[in-house]
Amino acid sequence: MVASVAAEAGVEAAAVAETVKNLQSMESTKNRLRNLRRPKKSEISSASSSDGEDGPNVRRSVITGKKIKMHIDKSADDLVRDKARKEMLKFMNQSL
Repeated sequence: MVASVAAEAGVEAAAVAETVKNLQSMESTKNRLRNLRRPKKSEISSASSSDGEDGPNVRRSVITGKKIKMHIDKSADDLVRDKARKEMLKFMNQSL
């Protein structure tokens, strides 16, 4: 078929065959690239959750992706300071 088309157009059959071969090669490369797509976000998040199963309310840094620690354990000094603050607020509210 390639030879008959080439004869009608006045082009060498070898040149046409080479062009067809190049086009087929390009199509196979395009198909391979399609199969090497980037993973979806759902695939990434499920594959990289090494910190264990997290709920949807876990806050993460936009830049690093690390968990943002929302609760800090209080030391003994912090507990004493909180107690004194509560007592002061209670006194101030009673005086009004």
